[in-house]
Amino acid sequence: MEETTVEKRYALSPAEQQYKILFQAAPCWYDAERYRYHTWQEFNEIYQQGVRGGIQVPEAPPSDMQEELSESYIMEGADVNVFLNARYCPPFWHHLKFIKITCVLNGECFFYAKNGGRQTLTAGNFIIVPPDVEQTIFSFHDDDAVVNIVIRISTFENAFSTLLTESEVLSRFFWKVLYGRDESSVIWFRCAPDKRLKRYVLDMFEALERRLPNSNFLLVSHTMAFLAYALSYYQDRMVSLKQGRMASDKLPIIIRYIRENYSTITLSSLAEHFHKSESYLSRYIKRETGHSLTFLLREFRMKQSGIMLRNSGLSVEEIMLHTGYTDISYFYKTFKKYYGMTPMAYRSQAKIINL
Repeated sequence: MEETTVEKRYALSPAEQQYKILFQAAPCWYDAERYRYHTWQEFNEIYQQGVRGGIQVPEAPPSDMQEELSESYIMEGADVNVFLNARYCPPFWHHLKFIKITCVLNGECFFYAKNGGRQTLTAGNFIIVPPDVEQTIFSFHDDDAVVNIVIRISTFENAFSTLLTESEVLSRFFWKVLYGRDESSVIWFRCAPDKRLKRYVLDMFEALERRLPNSNFLLVSHTMAFLAYALSYYQDRMVSLKQGRMASDKLPIIIRYIRENYSTITLSSLAEHFHKSESYLSRYIKRETGHSLTFLLREFRMKQSGIMLRNSGLSVEEIMLHTGYTDISYFYKTFKKYYGMTPMAYRSQAKIINL
């Protein structure tokens, strides 16, 4: 098998060369803890305060910059995408609308999360960053090889739904990544370099470079294999980036309880189970996940409805009752809004795909 781009000690791209010139002229402005910038204009204003020697900052960034990165912007229609992190790029603060795995194949990088300080990731380390966490990465050596694997939220959830039946540690990991929204939800694997994990990443690049017709399937498969292997062999090296409030550690337990009792649960019964007031628990769920209990219940119920329509012979009315709904017209309305089609159309489509 030929070496992929990331395996080689590859040359700096034109954009990275420009970034390197700026960094070497004034490295003091690249401390993301002291200087927080979200746009190229903000960086330019800070940078010009102390630069000497006639260095001119380009009016536009050498590579694309976005304060918020959406799934449609970065995924290009795929479920998983993979790309190298630009070396010397100023550490712009941003947040994502998808799940990101950042792996250090060679060298090191700094990872910053809001209120989480700066962490140094070395070769073999990787982190899993949930959506909506304000963060940034900075790499400043020619031989650094830092890879970003980005995954749609729905792809991650569907592929790892089996974690719900596994150990408590894995279940907590699953819910923390999927529904946590602060720096304590960033998962850090402090692994030493592992040839198999590296191979999974290189196989992803190969699938993209060769433009295989089933590259999306291969990318998803390699990503899931990467995570399954890491969770199996490096569970003892898996930590939260920052230990957040004590209450934050309850989030995976609460989410799991909601998931297991979605058809009958109410705010009242949830509050009673966890010995909290309804108002406190409602605020807590909203603060920690960004969603209301009503939203989470609809997510779980609709996903289960889809699963049952695809994989069972139950009638729509039976599925409605099984997932906690009592009004058929409301169920149809909610289902169509969620999936963009009626339950029967969804079932018919699923049968065609299965054929």
